[in-house]
Amino acid sequence: MFSFVILDRKPNCNSPGSACYDPRSIGGDGIVFYFHGKSNEHFSFVFDTSLQINGRFIGHRPAGQTRDFTWIQALRILFNSHSISPEATKASTWNSEVDHLKFSYNGEELVVPEGALSS
Repeated sequence: MFSFVILDRKPNCNSPGSACYDPRSIGGDGIVFYFHGKSNEHFSFVFDTSLQINGRFIGHRPAGQTRDFTWIQALRILFNSHSISPEATKASTWNSEVDHLKFSYNGEELVVPEGALSS
Protein backbone atom coordinates (compact mmCIF):
# COMPACT_ATOMS: atom_id res chain seq x y z
CA MET A 1 0.00 0.00 0.00
CA PHE A 2 1.30 3.47 -0.88
CA SER A 3 0.42 6.58 1.09
CA PHE A 4 1.68 10.11 0.95
CA VAL A 5 1.57 13.20 3.12
CA ILE A 6 -0.32 16.38 2.32
CA LEU A 7 0.03 18.88 5.14
CA ASP A 8 -2.47 21.60 6.04
CA ARG A 9 -5.09 20.58 3.47
CA LYS A 10 -8.79 20.42 4.34
CA PRO A 11 -11.73 19.92 1.97
CA ASN A 12 -14.02 22.82 1.18
CA CYS A 13 -17.34 21.03 1.58
CA ASN A 14 -19.41 24.10 0.68
CA SER A 15 -18.06 24.97 -2.77
CA PRO A 16 -19.50 23.91 -6.14
CA GLY A 17 -18.16 20.55 -7.28
CA SER A 18 -17.50 19.22 -3.78
CA ALA A 19 -18.69 15.90 -2.34
CA CYS A 20 -18.68 15.49 1.46
CA TYR A 21 -20.51 14.17 4.49
CA ASP A 22 -23.35 11.62 4.25
CA PRO A 23 -22.64 12.01 1.15
CA ARG A 24 -23.71 15.23 -0.41
CA SER A 25 -22.45 16.96 -3.50
CA ILE A 26 -22.81 20.50 -4.74
CA GLY A 27 -23.34 20.97 -8.46
CA GLY A 28 -21.68 23.71 -10.48
CA ASP A 29 -24.90 25.73 -10.14
CA GLY A 30 -24.77 25.53 -6.32
CA ILE A 31 -27.66 23.06 -5.94
CA VAL A 32 -26.98 20.55 -3.13
CA PHE A 33 -27.76 16.86 -3.71
CA TYR A 34 -27.99 14.42 -0.79
CA PHE A 35 -27.50 10.68 -1.36
CA HIS A 36 -28.74 8.17 1.19
CA GLY A 37 -27.50 4.82 -0.03
CA LYS A 38 -26.68 1.45 1.44
CA SER A 39 -23.29 0.58 2.81
CA ASN A 40 -21.01 -1.47 0.51
CA GLU A 41 -23.05 -0.66 -2.60
CA HIS A 42 -22.26 1.16 -5.86
CA PHE A 43 -24.37 4.05 -7.18
CA SER A 44 -24.38 6.04 -10.40
CA PHE A 45 -24.33 9.82 -9.89
CA VAL A 46 -24.09 10.85 -13.54
CA PHE A 47 -24.88 8.85 -16.66
CA ASP A 48 -24.51 10.06 -20.23
CA THR A 49 -23.45 8.46 -23.51
CA SER A 50 -19.77 9.38 -23.03
CA LEU A 51 -19.56 10.14 -19.29
CA GLN A 52 -20.47 8.13 -16.21
CA ILE A 53 -19.61 8.87 -12.56
CA ASN A 54 -20.13 6.08 -10.04
CA GLY A 55 -19.54 6.01 -6.31
CA ARG A 56 -18.96 3.22 -3.81
CA PHE A 57 -20.44 3.88 -0.38
CA ILE A 58 -19.15 2.53 2.92
CA GLY A 59 -20.62 2.98 6.38
CA HIS A 60 -22.61 1.33 9.11
CA ARG A 61 -26.10 1.26 10.58
CA PRO A 62 -26.20 2.42 14.19
CA ALA A 63 -28.41 0.44 16.57
CA GLY A 64 -32.01 1.62 16.42
CA GLN A 65 -31.61 3.52 13.14
CA THR A 66 -33.63 2.76 10.00
CA ARG A 67 -30.90 3.57 7.48
CA ASP A 68 -27.14 3.28 7.04
CA PHE A 69 -24.82 6.19 7.72
CA THR A 70 -22.72 6.24 4.55
CA TRP A 71 -19.63 7.88 3.14
CA ILE A 72 -18.09 7.90 -0.34
CA GLN A 73 -15.17 5.43 -0.32
CA ALA A 74 -14.37 5.57 -4.04
CA LEU A 75 -15.38 7.28 -7.26
CA ARG A 76 -14.98 5.96 -10.77
CA ILE A 77 -15.22 8.35 -13.67
CA LEU A 78 -15.74 6.67 -17.05
CA PHE A 79 -15.30 8.83 -20.13
CA ASN A 80 -15.26 7.51 -23.69
CA SER A 81 -13.21 4.30 -23.28
CA HIS A 82 -11.17 5.48 -20.26
CA SER A 83 -11.63 5.43 -16.49
CA ILE A 84 -10.03 7.17 -13.55
CA SER A 85 -10.66 6.34 -9.91
CA PRO A 86 -9.69 8.03 -6.65
CA GLU A 87 -10.41 5.96 -3.55
CA ALA A 88 -9.77 5.98 0.18
CA THR A 89 -7.80 3.00 1.45
CA LYS A 90 -8.29 1.26 4.79
CA ALA A 91 -5.91 2.00 7.63
CA SER A 92 -5.32 -0.34 10.57
CA THR A 93 -4.40 2.71 12.66
CA TRP A 94 -5.57 6.14 11.58
CA ASN A 95 -2.95 8.84 11.16
CA SER A 96 -4.48 12.24 10.39
CA GLU A 97 -1.13 13.44 9.02
CA VAL A 98 -1.25 10.93 6.14
CA ASP A 99 -3.79 10.73 3.34
CA HIS A 100 -4.80 7.15 2.65
CA LEU A 101 -5.50 7.43 -1.07
CA LYS A 102 -5.19 5.24 -4.14
CA PHE A 103 -5.56 6.42 -7.73
CA SER A 104 -5.99 4.36 -10.88
CA TYR A 105 -6.30 5.08 -14.59
CA ASN A 106 -7.80 2.48 -16.93
CA GLY A 107 -7.49 -0.11 -14.15
CA GLU A 108 -3.77 0.49 -13.56
CA GLU A 109 -2.66 1.99 -10.26
CA LEU A 110 -1.11 5.46 -10.54
CA VAL A 111 1.89 6.03 -8.32
CA VAL A 112 2.01 9.48 -6.77
CA PRO A 113 5.53 10.23 -5.54
CA GLU A 114 5.77 10.95 -1.82
CA GLY A 115 6.09 14.64 -1.17
CA ALA A 116 4.18 15.63 -4.31
CA LEU A 117 2.63 19.07 -3.95
CA SER A 118 -0.99 19.81 -4.68
CA SER A 119 -2.53 23.21 -5.17
